[in-house]
Amino acid sequence: MKASTKNHFFPIVLLLHAESFMLKHLIHTNCLFGVFIASMLFMGCNLTNSDNNLNTNVNPEPGTFEINITGEIEKTFYGEAVYEILYGLDGTPVFWLTLRDVPTPGEDYRIINITGREMPGQGTYDIFDAEKGEPIKDEYYVSYSDSDFKGDHGGYKSTGGQLNIFSSDENQLSGSLSTSAYETVHLGDGEFQRVTVNITGEFYAEEGETGVIMN
Repeated sequence: MKASTKNHFFPIVLLLHAESFMLKHLIHTNCLFGVFIASMLFMGCNLTNSDNNLNTNVNPEPGTFEINITGEIEKTFYGEAVYEILYGLDGTPVFWLTLRDVPTPGEDYRIINITGREMPGQGTYDIFDAEKGEPIKDEYYVSYSDSDFKGDHGGYKSTGGQLNIFSSDENQLSGSLSTSAYETVHLGDGEFQRVTVNITGEFYAEEGETGVIMN
């Protein structure tokens, strides 16, 4: 009987040791896994807060803009953004927004003009296609002049796109534009080349003097 009791006790002891080892290993593994998850959550929170800070710290300066030109010309420029309401000889009002870099005398210049029949309010507007006649009331015309490019007609003319106005009041006007534009270059011997660019960017304009004189 004693021998029989010892034989039954030995496997039970081994089983208890095995269960104890597995339990300790499981607890250790779970603890490590918990630490790993906590670390990842902490890092994730930091990354999210960092991204949010990047997105909320954007505070553009009034009276400025940034424009990207791609296509035949590749460049980015920024500078002064100003708009005003002008009047023709017959008293007709014209909205005029000028985006211009501010070079010193003798340096290159880049100017974008956005014009329309009235100052735009908040919303989205079509940009006029200069190859299709005269713009309608709610369309806006975009032109681009660059001293690096010598075309035959004084600059690039818009061929469609969109003007998005974020905010509009008596003193400030902010928004973005996305348009394509073309210019015609005389190559000689009766040959011409149509040159195109894409214009995108944002502006935060202030009311002021554009320097434009209506005839």
